[in-house]
Amino acid sequence: MNKSILHFIILNILMNQNLVYANTGEKIFKENCSSCHINGLNKLAPSKPIIGSPILNNFNTFAEQLKYGVGVMPAFPNIANNKEDLKALYDYCIKLK
Repeated sequence: MNKSILHFIILNILMNQNLVYANTGEKIFKENCSSCHINGLNKLAPSKPIIGSPILNNFNTFAEQLKYGVGVMPAFPNIANNKEDLKALYDYCIKLK
């Protein structure tokens, strides 16, 4: 197989993995978070939106909040205990604007 074709195939595989990864974070957000956090805001506590939240400054703090919940926000152990989903959701949340 020609090197150019091989490089093209490898590049496409890597690009598609990143696209699936990004869509996973968005999908997890829409399925679990968007009922209270529409567009990264906060319906129940408007002064505490996800966008710009200090919780997003630290991955471990974000993980703890999902694992145990806080205030009226319930825990989401199904996400917190799945490293790939947790990372995908975190990466999606830090990009919200």
